[in-house]
Amino acid sequence: MSGLGRGPRNRPDRPAGGPWTSSTSPGGHNAATQLLVAVPYSWWTTANPNNDPLCQGISVKVSYGGKTLTVPVRDKCPSCDSTHIDLSRPAFARFAPLGQGVINGITWQFVKTGLAGQTLPLSEPVTGSVLGH
Repeated sequence: MSGLGRGPRNRPDRPAGGPWTSSTSPGGHNAATQLLVAVPYSWWTTANPNNDPLCQGISVKVSYGGKTLTVPVRDKCPSCDSTHIDLSRPAFARFAPLGQGVINGITWQFVKTGLAGQTLPLSEPVTGSVLGH
C-alpha cells in the first residue's frame, strides 16, 4: 500500500498498518501482553511519544473482517507509512494468526472515549495495513 504523501490528510485536530510489536513501549506498556497500538510517525507532533497528545487518551478503532477493536495509542511506529499501524501481539491476534504476517484492507481511525463510554471519532477512517513479524 502506498502512503498519503508527506503526511496524513485525515489528521485529527491537534491534540488529537504496521507490524505487531514485541518491545516495551514508552511508559512501561508491554506490547507482548497488552492491547495497544503504535501509529505512524507522521501523525505525531512531538519527538517523545510520552509527551505527545496522541498518548493522552486517544485510541485507534480498528475494523477488519466484521471485527472491531479499540486500542489505546501508546507508541510511534517509525517504519510505518501514514496508512499502516503497528498492533501489539494480542491486538493483532484478534484479527488473524500472528504468523499471517500482513493484514491488508483494515480500516482504522482515531477515537476518544466519551463520558458515556461511546467512541467519538477524531479523524476520518483510513484504509491501510497491519503488518506482523
